[in-house]
Amino acid sequence: MLPFLNECISLATCMVDVVVHGKATSNLVQDVDQGVSLADNCREVTLLCIDLYTNYQTPSASIDFDKQSNELIRRLNSLIDKTTILLPKVSDISKEELGDLVEKELQLTHETIDEAVRLLEAMMTKSREQDTGIKCEVNGQILDSCGKLMQTIKVLIVKARDLQKEIVSQGRGTATAREFYTKNHKWTEGLVSAAKNVGVNAKVLIDSADRLLSGNGKFEEIIACSQEIAAATAQLVAASNVKADRESKNREALTHASKAVNSSTAQVVATAKNCASIIEEKSTMDFSSLNLHTTKRKEMDAQVKVLELEKALEQAKQQLYKLRKQHYQMAGEEAGWDQSVITNLDAANNPHN
Repeated sequence: MLPFLNECISLATCMVDVVVHGKATSNLVQDVDQGVSLADNCREVTLLCIDLYTNYQTPSASIDFDKQSNELIRRLNSLIDKTTILLPKVSDISKEELGDLVEKELQLTHETIDEAVRLLEAMMTKSREQDTGIKCEVNGQILDSCGKLMQTIKVLIVKARDLQKEIVSQGRGTATAREFYTKNHKWTEGLVSAAKNVGVNAKVLIDSADRLLSGNGKFEEIIACSQEIAAATAQLVAASNVKADRESKNREALTHASKAVNSSTAQVVATAKNCASIIEEKSTMDFSSLNLHTTKRKEMDAQVKVLELEKALEQAKQQLYKLRKQHYQMAGEEAGWDQSVITNLDAANNPHN
């Protein structure tokens, strides 16, 4: 039973990621019809997964689980195909275009963060007008911590742009900036990809915060999104530092900005966990009417649940670590990073460190 439960938890976690990132991607699509189609596909996948879980809990002879599972797989493959088509790959861009793309992508990421800050401020104002008591307190704490995170990311993007200008000016000689980026296209691809990643994850965090405030989201989504932002900014810093002078003041400023992002991310995680505890305490079950036998039974059930979840959590952490390790390895090879950079990123994300 425990292995099956672990697989269910793993599937549910993956489905949350698929739906959250899929919906965020649909918001980035310029073609409205394509964006709506992708969002609808995400909704269909979610409903199919819920039906599958529900039918497993209340099995019936008339239910064909294989058919339901195959349909879910088919819809997931359709979602993958749509996402692959909609999201442009850096590899699809010519080397000449890459020369113009770095500054544009960093500027676009900067604008995305600005928009995220404006949306958070609007959500804060709306919450203060509509919510009261604990809900208002919790919403305020979440939005405040997310807002501070966005501000630190904004500073990080500015420092990254300053460092890129310095790298280009020192390394291009008589060449233009575009020619320099084109000549070093592998590094440029890594930089563009990292900048895109920061912007996408920022939008996902805002969407998650909006759902949480409307009562349809979870604190765990906020935590996961903020951690993804930390990973994305680490990738951006690594990509930026590859060709930087070790004694560069701009490189030092970028490092300080990265530390500020990590600190803000940790604050978002701590705030989300604290707010979740506040909500849980409010809805805690009253045990005063239970007899000794029932209390002991519930205590044992709770202990078993804790052990199961701890094991599932450890497995999920290991899976996430391995995925990020593979991600950094592939990104590093493509962008020409030093092995030491990849090793440092790997160590920073090791759950046992």
